[in-house]
Amino acid sequence: GFPQVVSDTQAYRQFGNSVVPYLIEDIAKNILKIM
Repeated sequence: GFPQVVSDTQAYRQFGNSVVPYLIEDIAKNILKIM
């Protein structure tokens, strides 16, 4: 099979792809509130 490092990297990438959009949306909403 693949080395554990590869699957860990892929897992982090999947996790990051799912979380980042929510963070960006949250930050954008906060900026709009301030304005």
